[in-house]
Amino acid sequence: FHSDFLVNTSLPNVTFPLNRNFAGNIAVNRPNHPNDTLFFWAFETANGSLTADAGASDKPWAVWLNGG
Repeated sequence: FHSDFLVNTSLPNVTFPLNRNFAGNIAVNRPNHPNDTLFFWAFETANGSLTADAGASDKPWAVWLNGG
């Protein structure tokens, strides 16, 4: 994930620590359609588990996709 998507601010009403997480919109192939992005939010279980090279981490992670 690109560092532009790193969530750097605390979240309202979250009173527990969160590992790094990334959120944003990614383009999808829907030419001339008003909804041409998917919103995502991805959470690491440990720092680096989402951004590690393939096979370099065995830590799980979760991603939420939302779009039309």
